[in-house]
Amino acid sequence: MLHLPGRAARVRLLPLLVAAAAAATALSFGPGGPPAGSAADPFVAGQRSTSRVSVGGGEAAALRQRAATNRLEIGAAAAVSVTVERVQDRFSGLTYDEVVDRDGRGQPVALQRFDPAGRLTAAVRFGGHNPKRVTIGNGTAALAAAERHARALDLAPAGAARVRRGAADEWVVEWPRVVDGVPVPGDGVVVRTWVDGTLHVAVRHERPLAEQPQRLIAAGEARRLAKQRLAGWLDAHHAGEWRISGLALAWVAPNDAFAPDAPDAPASVLRLAWVASVTTDGELADTLHGVELYLDAGDGRLLGGDIAR
Repeated sequence: MLHLPGRAARVRLLPLLVAAAAAATALSFGPGGPPAGSAADPFVAGQRSTSRVSVGGGEAAALRQRAATNRLEIGAAAAVSVTVERVQDRFSGLTYDEVVDRDGRGQPVALQRFDPAGRLTAAVRFGGHNPKRVTIGNGTAALAAAERHARALDLAPAGAARVRRGAADEWVVEWPRVVDGVPVPGDGVVVRTWVDGTLHVAVRHERPLAEQPQRLIAAGEARRLAKQRLAGWLDAHHAGEWRISGLALAWVAPNDAFAPDAPDAPASVLRLAWVASVTTDGELADTLHGVELYLDAGDGRLLGGDIAR
């Protein structure tokens, strides 16, 4: 029998490519918003997470102009109509402007998103590619193509890139975000290109960071605190079936994984934390593959975590 507090049974693994998937599926959201409140209110599970309003006048003209500078690089079919909307995402706490190009049948051919400062955060080209025209045959060519697209769209990729094959004739190149040598899981730049060299999706995800603690607790103290909490949750039924297999600093979004009274959505501002990775075996491994605990790097308090079942 497994005992963990709060909503810990939820799977909360959020890879960087969630941002790309969100950009590609954004058009499925209809107009309207949550039953009550605004984007500033805490998100509650079951409420609609986004609200949309049309943007007009000079603001719309400026956004259309920004989008126009990117259209050649995106390479989508010519737009017959263009819509501009402001989106409030209560789950993420983000507000962004979305420009969608549509063809004569009203189908989307391209999507662009801009943050409040006017920076491009996502670009998606809908439609197919030419699988017989293979110009990207290896990781080196994939990286070169992704860098060209990212820089042309002013996404400012930085640091070491990771290159891998995607599904359906795609290459995926990721530049994970690192701040002062500490990773920011879930943030960074992702570019997906087709094998013919054309762009499919480009995303920049960059959440705000809280001020770094003036003094960090030592790794040994963080490990002790994590072990103490885990023993209280697991040892009554699964003593000896778990171990802390890793401990590292990371910027994380505090969440409600172990706190039923916390807001349902992860915090929009990231905090520096010691992340304790837990490996399981025996009967425990049948129901729980792993756990991550987030401990505030300054005072050791629990900020949340992830559960893998």
